[in-house]
Amino acid sequence: MKTRKKSLKVVGRGVGLTLLLGLCYLLFGGALANDFRARQIERELAQLELPAGTELVETTSFVGNTTGTGNHVEIWAGILVYSTLSEEELKSHFAGRADVSAVPQDLAAYLPYDKAFIDFHALEGVAKGDGYFVIGGYFEAFTQADLRGF
Repeated sequence: MKTRKKSLKVVGRGVGLTLLLGLCYLLFGGALANDFRARQIERELAQLELPAGTELVETTSFVGNTTGTGNHVEIWAGILVYSTLSEEELKSHFAGRADVSAVPQDLAAYLPYDKAFIDFHALEGVAKGDGYFVIGGYFEAFTQADLRGF
């Protein structure tokens, strides 16, 4: 009888620990894994070969539900560059590797540039978007077990 109580205690603690670990993963593990993946993508984008006359200004990423529809998590990552080249020249240089979009002329009238989740600190206080371009795109998240997808 004593061994049975002891066995039930061990099994109960095991189930409790499993539930606690599962809850911790749901709350924190998925978010940490997705953040790690987003930082990897940022590093990869920052290492892209830039054409002459173009310089890297800043990198950023966003993890969450970027479309607002459905329960899913995705990553948007991009780099902000300053270039003397035109948007068409940059698009041809990065064709098939990343999307290129020009930062709008009037930053005060159209913030935050493209989507609500794009935030480049280097553009704070800048009056015009002349010569600035965003190069990036959408990527699959490491896991959908991330509460930011709701």
